[in-house]
Amino acid sequence: MQSVEISIEHELHCSQERAFKTPMLCDVLKVHSGYLFMPRALSVSNDSSWGQAGGSKLIFFDKIMAAPVGLTLLDQVVDRIENRYWKIEVSNPKGRLLFFEKLIGEWKVHPLGKDRNLIIYRYFLVVKYASLKPLAWIFAHVFWKKYMQKVMKNIEFLAKTKEPYLYP
Repeated sequence: MQSVEISIEHELHCSQERAFKTPMLCDVLKVHSGYLFMPRALSVSNDSSWGQAGGSKLIFFDKIMAAPVGLTLLDQVVDRIENRYWKIEVSNPKGRLLFFEKLIGEWKVHPLGKDRNLIIYRYFLVVKYASLKPLAWIFAHVFWKKYMQKVMKNIEFLAKTKEPYLYP
């Protein structure tokens, strides 16, 4: 499996529980609000199992560039260790993820003290063909890392304002 790894670290000033739950259990439309040519999330369906290991949801995104329809992503929770770790797998049921097979995301919470948490936010972008790895590396380091930073800012805002969770 050929992949490109990209990660960021950020300190969140909130409870450990909020640092853990906010990115996955709050409204994804407020987390994935779009950035450059990454469209914003528009709606979610089939999400009754979301938030638990093995759970999934479909996320529908706005149109991008000249694409006639928006992107649909299947998010699946691979692993959940309460107040510590999430692992998700993102795929597209219609196979339109540029040159990627899937994306594997991790969200790790390391408590540093009262209302201080170090977040390690990482993605493995799994490429379809080994020959595409150099292009995937450029995409990951030029665009995806900046997108992750924007997502982190959205999560930080939701955590600080104590946005309600949509899932248990």
